[in-house]
Amino acid sequence: MKKRITYMAFLLFISALFSTQAAETSNLEIVMTQAVLMGQKEVSAYVYKTKTREPKTSYNYKFYCLLKNISKAEITVATKSLNPSIIYAKEGETPMATLSIDKASYKGSQIIPSLTDLGLVTLHPGESAGISWEKSSFTQLQSVKVQYNPKDIFDNRFGYWTGRVTGESVEVTVPKK
Repeated sequence: MKKRITYMAFLLFISALFSTQAAETSNLEIVMTQAVLMGQKEVSAYVYKTKTREPKTSYNYKFYCLLKNISKAEITVATKSLNPSIIYAKEGETPMATLSIDKASYKGSQIIPSLTDLGLVTLHPGESAGISWEKSSFTQLQSVKVQYNPKDIFDNRFGYWTGRVTGESVEVTVPKK
């Protein structure tokens, strides 16, 4: 009986998680993405496997995306204090440049940002907000997808949209010299 109750609770939790996620991602979309290789430089990088410093090429990228409210209600999105990362894909898949909000704390006390630090923008139906950021990588990217993935780590204090939305794959632009 105890196993059955635990199993039912687990199924309810999973179904609630997936139904919430599906609802969240259906009201916001990435309608435009740009990725530009801004330059490269030789740096000395620590290699964990060999525990030595080795020369490596660091590629600097600038990203831009437009988030569009495709729902019938207002949505508030965070456009600043987002932590960018690049997730490298398996062979044959497109790498992903992600934006998320991570929890920060000092000696066990969570650090709460100001409203302006989060860059909150309220979008009416059909409106868009732009986000730009820079990120370096030791891998030269040919194409990339952008994923906007803010989580609610502040107990809904700021009321911004949470969920995950991924844009289409775009080619990385290399400016002519």
